[in-house]
Amino acid sequence: MRDALYLAWRYLAFHLGTSVALCAALTIVMFVPMSIQWLIADAAETLHARARSTPLVLGQQGSSLDLTLHALYFESTVPDTVSYADARDVTETSLARAIPLMVSYRARKAPVVGTTVDYLDFRSLRLAAGRRFHSLGECVIGNEVARRLQLGVGDTILSTPENVFDIAGAYALRMKIVGVLERSSQADDRVVFCDIKTTWVIAGLGHGHDDVENIEQSRLLSHDGSTVTASAAVQQYNEITPDNLDQFHFHGDTSSFPLTAALVIPRDTKSETLLLGRYDNMPLLHLARPNRVIDDLLQTVARVRTYVVAVSILLGATTVLLIGVLFVLIWRLRATELRTMRLLGASRQQIVMILGSEATIVFALSFTVATGAAYLVGQFGESVIWWWM
Repeated sequence: MRDALYLAWRYLAFHLGTSVALCAALTIVMFVPMSIQWLIADAAETLHARARSTPLVLGQQGSSLDLTLHALYFESTVPDTVSYADARDVTETSLARAIPLMVSYRARKAPVVGTTVDYLDFRSLRLAAGRRFHSLGECVIGNEVARRLQLGVGDTILSTPENVFDIAGAYALRMKIVGVLERSSQADDRVVFCDIKTTWVIAGLGHGHDDVENIEQSRLLSHDGSTVTASAAVQQYNEITPDNLDQFHFHGDTSSFPLTAALVIPRDTKSETLLLGRYDNMPLLHLARPNRVIDDLLQTVARVRTYVVAVSILLGATTVLLIGVLFVLIWRLRATELRTMRLLGASRQQIVMILGSEATIVFALSFTVATGAAYLVGQFGESVIWWWM
């Protein structure tokens, strides 16, 4: 047996190009279904872990999937908003606490997540440098944002207006980076966190400008008692600094200001059940259960995965048959060589063992490489996808 393996190995090494081509073809055939299985299993566990850690999500009536993906991954958009008072009402029930989320804007392609520092505690996000945001205009960036944009504590990042022609709406706000988060391998690595009021400033619900009581009369339209109407010549600040912080203010009742969602953390299972019952019949508000939503999503993914794996196996079986035919053709072309081996005293059984050893070595090498590559995809594939996105 050892002699057969040695001769088979020497033959494959001599015909290196053909051997590598055969191994590559078999490796790809085995790699695709194995990598799909590993990658989906790893992604499913990651999705489940994040969903399990988020008991409930409050949002406007609509798609539970869109609301869940928006609150957990900050990518999906929601058709409408809820008010800050809606989130506050959840906390006032004493059944749960609500963490507000306002995710409508971006900064250098990274989602800007307006929230409170409670979110950092809830997700157990630690700082690699700096401190948490404390006031208007401050932000903490995820590890991937810092790496991609080469930013750190003390730098600034500019929010991106939804529409550059929307003069009366959202405008670019330059935020000061006061902290950088440690890598968590979650969606939090790719976002910019700031106070909820900072996103309201970006939305145009609050602003800062020159003190209208002390500006030139030429820049005033009217001055009627306590009411001062300023012209467009009054400068509005696009950066919040200690010098102009007192000049920033909001127009209207902040309790009516918008949120895109709110994370709801009940005190216990009983409180969760009571909350679900309370919001079940509300016409405008909706409580989504991320764990169930992700379960339904993964069931759909599992069905798609079954089809993909079935097609991969079918193509693999076809490829293996073709390679088998190729081996038979190669052995026929080697008829003279095999006849010489017989004349040298090799028995039919020994020749079959040599040819079988060649096929076994090719399949073994292909399986080893395919398994190793699929394992690497399972371990690091998700990180590569996050980095590429």
